[in-house]
Amino acid sequence: MTTTVRSSRSLRGDITFAFALALAGYVAWLIRSALVLFYVSALFAVVLQPLVQFIARWRIGRFQPFKKVSIFILLLVVVGGLIGFGFFALPPVIRDLEEFGKEMPERLPGFVDRLKSIPFIGRVNLSDFMLRIQDFAAHSATYLLLSLKNGASSLFTIAMGLILTIYFTLEGDTAYRWALSSFRR
Repeated sequence: MTTTVRSSRSLRGDITFAFALALAGYVAWLIRSALVLFYVSALFAVVLQPLVQFIARWRIGRFQPFKKVSIFILLLVVVGGLIGFGFFALPPVIRDLEEFGKEMPERLPGFVDRLKSIPFIGRVNLSDFMLRIQDFAAHSATYLLLSLKNGASSLFTIAMGLILTIYFTLEGDTAYRWALSSFRR
């Protein structure tokens, strides 16, 4: 009699655990973007920790930067590198895109004539193709506004990742101990 009661309780416990696990998986799926952001920020904090400690060991006269100042120095170096990259790399790309936009209306008919000389392309309705390209160019402002919205969302995600990375670098040990204390028996 006791074994059937234990077996029944064990079966109920297994079923409850399976449902709880399925529910946890579903909730994790719903908040997957936040979990990925959380994970990547923690990963960056762990990877950058030796560099922060290296900067914190520097001595400049009597001044020795502590952890917060070393994170700020590292952040300045990264932002400076990104600004330098944008200063040197973006102007040629923008200039080339402007030239492409100016030359496209002049070169497109010649391109279409070359396409007509290719076998089997003569059967394709190239005027429809031209209309689609013109339609795309006419509606590019709409595409630009939609991409700006998506860009702002991405910029916010990057900013949140940066804030979480700084937090995990400063208070990672405390957060790690707190998370582990939830699973103690």
